[in-house]
Amino acid sequence: MKNRFSKKMTALFVTVILAAQCFFFIGNTWGKSRDTDSLGLEYIEDKSGDMNLEEAQEKFESGSVYPVSNAMFSFGKSAATYWIRLPLGELKPSIRKEYISVYNATVKRAVLYLPVIENGNFRYKEFDAGWSFGEKRQDGGFFYPIFRWDNDTDFKEDAYIQLSSDLTQNYKIGFLTQDELEHDKIDNIMLHGILFGILAAMAILNLIIFMELRDKASLYYVFYILSMIIYQGNLMGSCNAFAPQYSSLIMSNTVTMAMAAMTAFIIFFREFFGTREFLPEYDKVLRSMFLFIFASGIFILLKQPVLANMYAHVLSSLMSIFVMFVAFKAHKRGFGRARLFMLGWIFMVSGLIESFFRHTGWTINDSVTINVTFIAVVIQSILLSAALVKRMKLLTEERENALMQYREAEENAQSNEIAFLQAQIKPHFLYNVLNVIISLCRIDSEKARELLLDLSEFLRHTFDFHNNQKLVLLEDELEYVQAYVRIEQARFKDKLDVKYEIGDVGHFAVPPLILQPLVENAIIHGIRKKNGAGKVILRMYEEDGSLKIEVEDDGLGITNEEIDSLLNGGWSRGKGIGVKNINKRLCRLYGEGLRIESVPERGTKISMTIGKGTIGYDKSCSDR
Repeated sequence: MKNRFSKKMTALFVTVILAAQCFFFIGNTWGKSRDTDSLGLEYIEDKSGDMNLEEAQEKFESGSVYPVSNAMFSFGKSAATYWIRLPLGELKPSIRKEYISVYNATVKRAVLYLPVIENGNFRYKEFDAGWSFGEKRQDGGFFYPIFRWDNDTDFKEDAYIQLSSDLTQNYKIGFLTQDELEHDKIDNIMLHGILFGILAAMAILNLIIFMELRDKASLYYVFYILSMIIYQGNLMGSCNAFAPQYSSLIMSNTVTMAMAAMTAFIIFFREFFGTREFLPEYDKVLRSMFLFIFASGIFILLKQPVLANMYAHVLSSLMSIFVMFVAFKAHKRGFGRARLFMLGWIFMVSGLIESFFRHTGWTINDSVTINVTFIAVVIQSILLSAALVKRMKLLTEERENALMQYREAEENAQSNEIAFLQAQIKPHFLYNVLNVIISLCRIDSEKARELLLDLSEFLRHTFDFHNNQKLVLLEDELEYVQAYVRIEQARFKDKLDVKYEIGDVGHFAVPPLILQPLVENAIIHGIRKKNGAGKVILRMYEEDGSLKIEVEDDGLGITNEEIDSLLNGGWSRGKGIGVKNINKRLCRLYGEGLRIESVPERGTKISMTIGKGTIGYDKSCSDR
């Protein structure tokens, strides 16, 4: 049922998007036919961008002009400057109205050359608009360039508009009354408030999720939302209206902000799906995208903003296709949250396609084509935030399951103390072995290699038994000791001498991990801390049907108080933690624990007796 429902929802969203695209194209066509009121507009191309008004007028008079039957100009990805001639004498008052608008919020330079008669003299008066002028623009800081007829305008002559943009050379010339201008301004403010408000809310939601769960994906998504707020705000002319003093700085870095948004998204996407661990074959491609994103800096450094913008659009389109493909693969592998991601990305891809068409000039730059991209971003943010909430629930469930498993493991360890003690000792040994190998890697790589082989031998024997295994062969335990001793001898060379006095005891079985910790304590706490060389002797022999084991060193020795602490409560100076566990296990298994004899400054001997027969238990042993 869920799969069928998801397919229906996906089909519904795709249908809505395709229908919306159709309406946009129909709307554009309708808009063009509606604006064909015989305006008689013409334009010329200024590839150098250095043409002045007089030169432009000469080119218009020469006949090298392009007529336009409506008020929409689609120059696409061109980097040139364009001049548009407005025959004011042919404009009806009903069309002319009070204001001239150039619908393109990203226009860099829009200059109106208006014919006026002042004090009986005719001249062209210049009015500046566009983000490159900053606060000096003369259109009152509107979302897109707006010009007002001068009181001295001579409507018998022609007016001229000079236009250029680094992002998209698509313009719609319009005429507005004062009421229409105010209404348009209110609509823009409301639209900005709703869209930016939703994005801000999604950012705050994901920031809260990050603060609660420390989920990096939520934090990365916050950065992505913030970068999209800035980028989409540029395309909608937000800084032109609300911060004209910074419009030149912000708008000149629009492509950089687009690249920052792409970078933030890739980082979020990799964390959201865990591609490094679960989709490594696609993670390599995702990482390579960072190089392509940074490559856009070449166009920016070469001061080719138009090429940089087109490169960004192509890259974002290719990235969108690949991201959707990876999300689909993740969904096939059981990532439930991929469904919401794909739904959200359908809207985003639609917006990117529309944006690409608009920037190439295939669709006109108007309120519909600009806003559809931002609306797609907002819808995507809602769906992806929902996916992150679902991810949060899954993480919470995983954390609860992990806590439950930990508690079960703790209960199992408490119910089987021997297995618990074994698990304590093994990491203790491995930690010391790895420290030795790390030290040797710096001074003798070949010796480190040999010691790694010793470690691999140890691990092979370690994995041969389970934590709850009570007995192993004595020869296996001896191999543990020998591997450890070889490592210690390689590290301290002539300072350590270890002797093995082994009788015919190969038929005995012993508890796992009872020899190595004793030898380790003799070496570390007995020999290594004394001045000069030292000796450790490991004796094993049979007596009265039992196995006798002795570990003797001529090290520093310990006091009686330290012996008592060593067997019962651990050593305050961090010594002999494994000794306590061995003593406790021997007491539980054989009714007799370790015997320790020591003389300060002369050495220590630890001995034990392992019975060959039935395992017994003496409570008094463990209580001493």
